[in-house]
Amino acid sequence: MIINLILIGVAICLYTKGECDTKWLGKCNKNWKLTLGLPIGLLGLIALHTLLPLLCFFTYLIAGSMGYGENNWFTKLVGQRNAIIGCGVLLGLASFPIIGFWSLLQAIISGWAWYYIWKKDGIINEPWVAILRSASALICLI
Repeated sequence: MIINLILIGVAICLYTKGECDTKWLGKCNKNWKLTLGLPIGLLGLIALHTLLPLLCFFTYLIAGSMGYGENNWFTKLVGQRNAIIGCGVLLGLASFPIIGFWSLLQAIISGWAWYYIWKKDGIINEPWVAILRSASALICLI
């Protein structure tokens, strides 16, 4: 249980750090989001005693590289609302190597959180959506 809490703490810190830099410091360093799966995978390796959690590096890399901006290819393909929901769902599913099918619940919560915040303000307000996604992961791990 302690390892699970550490995993979520690392996720919240790294993801929020990337978004806080972007929003409050005027810097755009999305590499924090892209490398989020590495510490999660390493701590999962320790907690579960299997190599499977190391796949989180690749799943988070893929999910973190998806975009929802107006000029993004994914947005042009499916529309902005669906791209925002899709990004939330993909980031929810990225924990599959550690929590298995519980990541489906996490994906639903994450997709809903992204859509709700986007619909409310017309934009994704970071870092709050990152914190909601991390909280959904904590719910699924507990």
